Amino acid sequence: MSQMIAFTWAGAFDTSPFRSRLFKWRVSLDEFPFAAFPPYIAAGAVLLTGQTIAEFYAAIPHVRLFRLDDVFTGILSHLLAITPQHNANFAFYRQSFAAASLALASSETTITLIAVHDYSPEEMRETYEKAMKQQNQQKLQLF
Repeated sequence: MSQMIAFTWAGAFDTSPFRSRLFKWRVSLDEFPFAAFPPYIAAGAVLLTGQTIAEFYAAIPHVRLFRLDDVFTGILSHLLAITPQHNANFAFYRQSFAAASLALASSETTITLIAVHDYSPEEMRETYEKAMKQQNQQKLQLF
């Protein structure tokens, strides 16, 4: 495997498993006996290279499956010594998207979000329409 950075995401987390039976996402010691998960993709979006996909595909039959897909991807990347890289153009928290949405009011601001987590389709459409309106206004100013 090459040493290149193989994937990028929003919301890279280093967390410990929830052990209490009160938690929806409880993970028993039998399921995962370690104190902390490796860094993992926390929902939202991810970009992977073709090489990373091939390496994940080859590794999966040899790795015990884990029911939390986010964490499983982190386990695979850890075992394959793949270094994840955060990209600020992926917004994980609502505040990030809200700030970007407000920035659309400024004609000097360019929004470069690639993906946003936890927004309704209607909210996404409204923001897309604002971005398109801003883009059209900027094009008109060039002439």
